[in-house]
Amino acid sequence: MNEATSDSFQFGLKALLKKHPDLQSYASTAHQLTELIETYGEALQSRAKYQTDGGEHELILAHCESVCIELEEHLRSSLSNECLRDGG
Repeated sequence: MNEATSDSFQFGLKALLKKHPDLQSYASTAHQLTELIETYGEALQSRAKYQTDGGEHELILAHCESVCIELEEHLRSSLSNECLRDGG
């Protein structure tokens, strides 16, 4: 479970739970999705970086936004399914 303490994991999980408070009850199963949550956190950080570039990287920003949305949808589904499998 130590692997679930990376900065990207913490950032991604915190952002996901802030945006979707309804997932709070599933947070205890988040460690089962460490890599996906880390990737989501990294994608969010990349998106934020390109948002502050003043429009120089519009295509990259659009791609980051798309990746963030896809990861977020996958995480919502995965967290809900993990909770159902665990009986919670």
